Amino acid sequence: MNSLGQLQSGQGIAAIESRVRQIESMIASFQAPKLQGSIGANQSAGNFLSTLGKTALSETATGAEITTGQDDIVIPNLPGQFEPMLDPGVPQLPPLENVSSLKELSSLNAMNGVLKTSSVKATRSESAEKSSLASLIDSLSGQYGVDNALINAIVKQESGFNPNAVSSSGAVGLMQLMPETANALGVINPSDPKENLDGGVRYLKQLLSQFNGNIPLALAAYNAGPTAVKKHDGIPPYAETQRYVKNILKTYLSSKESV
Repeated sequence: MNSLGQLQSGQGIAAIESRVRQIESMIASFQAPKLQGSIGANQSAGNFLSTLGKTALSETATGAEITTGQDDIVIPNLPGQFEPMLDPGVPQLPPLENVSSLKELSSLNAMNGVLKTSSVKATRSESAEKSSLASLIDSLSGQYGVDNALINAIVKQESGFNPNAVSSSGAVGLMQLMPETANALGVINPSDPKENLDGGVRYLKQLLSQFNGNIPLALAAYNAGPTAVKKHDGIPPYAETQRYVKNILKTYLSSKESV
């Protein structure tokens, strides 16, 4: 039997009625209008709590108003143990006894809706940002003649698509441009996603041309520099660079196979 069923069947009624009277006393201390009705001889605690959940309270001194809906009804899991029936995805609000004023209680009840709204807005914003980046990468791919799957694989490896990424060595943005590289490419603000991607794709195009379209060598040059690739006449024997080239090629080839 669930908690509401236990409540309506009469289990723990004495404890519940005592708790309800405490709540009435707390609310009365806020100088709010008296709640209509109290538990009478012929009224169950379950019915009273249902009424309480639908009661609107006002604080005449401040004009603050709250309306507790069905989600705010307090029911016991066990006799003497209470918790609010809130959305499990939203942080729990403090219990009533920790609230110092009706105005504060009003603010806390409003918090539930605010948090839900903020979560929805954040999700929409992230979705719009991803869509914008995808469109920008497609545009730059066509402009400079570089495979967009390769650009995406590099961005994933370099920054995880985080435009605010900054490495310990000072590389910035989606394609992790070093300050000197950004300056050479004419990138004024490497933290700007559009400028960063434009500069990074142009640099990648230069490297692909320099190494005759050899993607592994171009990737190695993007990571270790073209001088290192020329010096070793191939991918330098650096663990980081070899891992870098391997990871990007794996992502790139996987994306090509899934098309």
